[in-house]
Amino acid sequence: MFRGHSGDNHMHAHYAHQLTVGITQPVCITLGSETRCAPALFIPAGIAHRLSPGNVLSLYLDPTTDEARAVLPLLDRTRDIVEPSRQLLCIVLDSFSADKLTQHSFERFRRHLQLGALPPRDARLDAVLHLLNQSLDQEEFLSRRSLASSSGLSESRFSHWFRERTGMPVRSYRKWLRLVRGIEHVLAGDRLTDAAHGAGFSDQAHFTRTFVATFGINPSLALARLSSQSPDQ
Repeated sequence: MFRGHSGDNHMHAHYAHQLTVGITQPVCITLGSETRCAPALFIPAGIAHRLSPGNVLSLYLDPTTDEARAVLPLLDRTRDIVEPSRQLLCIVLDSFSADKLTQHSFERFRRHLQLGALPPRDARLDAVLHLLNQSLDQEEFLSRRSLASSSGLSESRFSHWFRERTGMPVRSYRKWLRLVRGIEHVLAGDRLTDAAHGAGFSDQAHFTRTFVATFGINPSLALARLSSQSPDQ
């Protein structure tokens, strides 16, 4: 979650769904030669775009989370950029109405989404996600064969199955996890160089390139803004 002034940024595409609400002006995004403006916009993961500067409330949802599973059915379409439904917009505004983000804000958001009413999670997917997260902690590389074996699928079927469930290839999701881990290190007080190595990037330059390609802004500037928000986030 980010709340504040979104500065100038490059064209980028990230591995999370993004829901952005304009605080003092409409949200405007550029898609190639097209510019689209609305009071709020939902941008599915993987769509390249540029967000015009302005005061915004932006929520980023990892496609594998229960929050994402609850939000997607509240949209008219999930593969295109759309305006969120009135119901979803009310949930977001009611949950994050205060200027300062707190843990209570996220708890309120989850209650509104009624996560307990969701269908059971895919146990095979959870097993794969656990292995991917565990590999970051242990700094080991998991082969596609190992991941496919954990899900009981062939390698060729596994790749297709994982993309169906998450909307992205395994390699992209692994990169997303490493990027999130690097962000966590920086917000915990690590220097960018140490954060990059701690997240499995070869060096700070590699982490910076990945961050800019994902969020369209230099990590030093973006993470300084996040650090000024509640430490809970």
